[in-house]
Amino acid sequence: MPGAGELYRLITDLDVPARVAERTWNRRPDRYVSVSAEITGEADRDAADQRNIERTVHALKSVAESR
Repeated sequence: MPGAGELYRLITDLDVPARVAERTWNRRPDRYVSVSAEITGEADRDAADQRNIERTVHALKSVAESR
């Protein structure tokens, strides 16, 4: 079943600061979009995704900077 997701990759190199490569996708059929709010409890999926991305990137940054 098509879905949506996020993928993060922490790129480290001794000579440069750590970087995060982010990839997101949304392959949900249009007929699923209308019921997503009921299923997930999120009325604004884009805003929820953005919050989750920011939290994840912040957590990755904290881990990278602690090394």
